[in-house]
Amino acid sequence: MSSLSDIRSELIALHIIEGGVSVHSETISTFFDIDDTLVLGFISAVYSYTFAVGKEAIQSIDFENCKFLFKELFDNRLLVLITKGTLPKEKEKKLLNEIALKYEIKVEEIEDGDISLLEEEETILPLEVIADIKRRKRRNKLKNKERKRLSSSSVSTSPVIPKIKIEEYYFEIIGKEQCKPEAIPKIKQVLSNFFLGYSNLLFIVYVIKKTDNIVTIIFGRIEGDQLEEKLKPIFQIVQKKQENDEKNRGTIKEIEIDNTKLWLQINVFKDLEVTAFTTAKSRKDLIELFPHVRRIAKFLITIL
Repeated sequence: MSSLSDIRSELIALHIIEGGVSVHSETISTFFDIDDTLVLGFISAVYSYTFAVGKEAIQSIDFENCKFLFKELFDNRLLVLITKGTLPKEKEKKLLNEIALKYEIKVEEIEDGDISLLEEEETILPLEVIADIKRRKRRNKLKNKERKRLSSSSVSTSPVIPKIKIEEYYFEIIGKEQCKPEAIPKIKQVLSNFFLGYSNLLFIVYVIKKTDNIVTIIFGRIEGDQLEEKLKPIFQIVQKKQENDEKNRGTIKEIEIDNTKLWLQINVFKDLEVTAFTTAKSRKDLIELFPHVRRIAKFLITIL
């Protein structure tokens, strides 16, 4: 459940500050009898001063009737959250992290219009996964801009027609009769969104124990014909894995598909009764993907 739903009644206001100025604000109730702008200007100045004297950044300030919580955002802006009283430290930290992630996901929408960071909303993917996908899209956008800048510096006599690539994904569920019908399109949507954020991710296979049955979910990028032949090295390892789960926990193997060397990670999530087989173009990609692979495994268990 969202942190906001637990303590919304304790919130007074939220501000995103840049250079001492509030660039985004949401007020639930008033907190002082003076202009918010004066208060925030003072708070921002105090926060910034700690950097000038080389001290550790202030994390919070307590007043008699409220508390100010601070968190630096991904674009160096400052999140200021005002609460009515003192919340447990864990709740404060969770709340700040949740709003910071929502800001990172919605920052472009905030710049364009009036978007709330305090609204309750249902998300299929965890916020961490959505934020990571957004980061990758922003990095790719910057790379594309740089490429365009470099290409525009050279003289070209003919216009360049951009190529539009529509990705196709292979999607199969073995043991589909064990799944709720409404879960299948949601699974496809989640995995499609996941793959859009990771261009080096090729295939993912989830083997899920459901009561006394096994459900296997296969999802990946289609590259040419003879898909079964491409997947054969993965399925051979899947079959061998059944012999000894514990031994294969976290194993990373180098495999070959179409004379191309790829990397396969086997993760056994014993507490979830799920095993995931993730194939990518590099070993580093697999290590980065691991936290998201587990989060999606938990989502699959919930939705099935």
